[in-house]
Amino acid sequence: MPKSIDVVILSWDRPEDTIEAIESAIAQKEVDANIIVFDQGSRCVNVRKLRNFCEPLENVNFIENSMNVGVPSGRNQGCIKGTSKYIVLLDNDAVFADQNCLNRAIKVLEGSDTLGALSLGVENFYSNAASPQPDKTSWTFGRRPVERDWKKVFKARAFVGAGAVLKRSVFEQSDGFDGFLFFLHEEEDLSKRIINLGYEIEYRGDIRIRHKVSGEHRVYWKGKRSYYNARNRLYLNFKFGVPISQILSDSVLLIVAGARGGCLFSTLEGTIAGISSFSKARECRANQKGLATTSESIAYHDKIKTDLIKIGTKFPLDEHKGMAKFLRRLKWETGFMVQKSKPILGPKQIEFFREFFSSKKEQ
Repeated sequence: MPKSIDVVILSWDRPEDTIEAIESAIAQKEVDANIIVFDQGSRCVNVRKLRNFCEPLENVNFIENSMNVGVPSGRNQGCIKGTSKYIVLLDNDAVFADQNCLNRAIKVLEGSDTLGALSLGVENFYSNAASPQPDKTSWTFGRRPVERDWKKVFKARAFVGAGAVLKRSVFEQSDGFDGFLFFLHEEEDLSKRIINLGYEIEYRGDIRIRHKVSGEHRVYWKGKRSYYNARNRLYLNFKFGVPISQILSDSVLLIVAGARGGCLFSTLEGTIAGISSFSKARECRANQKGLATTSESIAYHDKIKTDLIKIGTKFPLDEHKGMAKFLRRLKWETGFMVQKSKPILGPKQIEFFREFFSSKKEQ
């Protein structure tokens, strides 16, 4: 009998892309796919188009939300609508690379009691299918060279939410995604808790999705992205109980990176919001599972680091401590290695100061 599996797709406008994602899930062979499409407050015309497509399909459950509740909350609401043993997360601008992806993913998870999640390989949708190229903007696996390792299989510290398969039992045991995050770092947070609970995460470059890399993706820090990056980074530091020295150094790094990226104001706003989230993080520490680091999770991370060293990946920061380590992080993580940096203030900030000082001069 085909294995039952829940495929959760968040939708926010772009109905044509979402329909292609749904069709890709329907086309999966050797699995009984229950597809849950959770709309995040799209425009009425797009909701209507998507509803008309989904309603005639027996294995597609279309759920409408009046507003955007954020990525983690949306995924949680989609996941709890299913009952299958396995949960698939698929971005609505992605499709499966072939019709046997989910069947192979289930076989991998069934073959291990310790595996909690799979992170699927991510191709660039617009590359030649006969010679696929990686989506470099979705590569979040440390210092592993993407061109060398994107087709490989290895243990990882986190999964990528654009395409992932999780055991429902592990998802429920870890309390799912943290809705407070709203956007950014939600996969990193859940991955840490999954590992702390004694499970492993595996990257599968042999089971892939094809992602439509968009112009507004991670590499462009526009809108609220820098705000949520700063806020969520500090919130997670409080939540996981990292040392105050790391929280202070992370705050400085975030502000410097924001200044050099032309988004200083939104980064400062996010930093203030992150500091204000301390009580929320403390409340979370008292109730959420998987926040405490264990000897097993430390051993897991050490094994990953050892494996990386064996294949020639170095960790230069490990050679330093204290201020020396901070200065090197400042150099590498804020772009000081790049000769041409972005302006400290963006056009909007420059215009603000121009109007501000002009008004003062008139007074």
